[in-house]
Amino acid sequence: ADEKIQDTDTKTPWSAMLRSQAFWCILLSMFFCDFGLYAIWAVVPEYMNEVLLFSIRENGLLSALPHVASFIAVISTGRLADYLIEKKYLKRVNARKLFHGIGTLGPAICLLFISFLDCERRYLAVMLLTIGMASSGFMMSGGYMVNVGDFSGIHSGIIFGICNTVSCIGGFGAPVLTSIITKDKTTAQWKIAFMLYAASFLISAIVFSFFARGETEPWARDDVHDERIKNDQEAGEELMEINRNNSSI
Repeated sequence: ADEKIQDTDTKTPWSAMLRSQAFWCILLSMFFCDFGLYAIWAVVPEYMNEVLLFSIRENGLLSALPHVASFIAVISTGRLADYLIEKKYLKRVNARKLFHGIGTLGPAICLLFISFLDCERRYLAVMLLTIGMASSGFMMSGGYMVNVGDFSGIHSGIIFGICNTVSCIGGFGAPVLTSIITKDKTTAQWKIAFMLYAASFLISAIVFSFFARGETEPWARDDVHDERIKNDQEAGEELMEINRNNSSI
């Protein structure tokens, strides 16, 4: 049955997919989230040098801390999301919203606090950056990153490719916008930039919390009713069981 399912020719339901609330939720959530992430990845060394006044050696070491923290969070929290779903402590969609909320509100709050700090409290700023990036790992391990597969089934690759491409446009534009905002390299200008990053994470959190879906969309299930599947009772029963399990989680 598995081989028959995998061999089935499928067509991408473009019309239904582009009219799907879940699709646009992921697109917008990813766009605003990546805007903030790319900005932080790109400007942290410059910020530590110009505002926090760290030396080159200190800058290199401290700039790496947020990335290390994010990596550790991603690999350590993914299993937690699965555990909460498998044990039915949370419905799948609620688990996704919880992890995405932690992964976006965490950085938003930390960035907001950082915007009010200067070189006199530079180690506090580094600590907040590290905490913020660590919390962002939650959305990658159990938030929008994995939610794509929840609702789009075998079309998840196409949807993720589209959304990631669009979000990268915002991500690449974030450092450019930052350079425009901070053209004079003043603390006040950096404050505006960090508030903008915080706002982007907040928008992503709001969009995902209201519009995320945790069940396979009807248009993502239609393709399994290919004639070859219909004529295979074993495969059909297996697909029905998969759909029932997805709906109950």
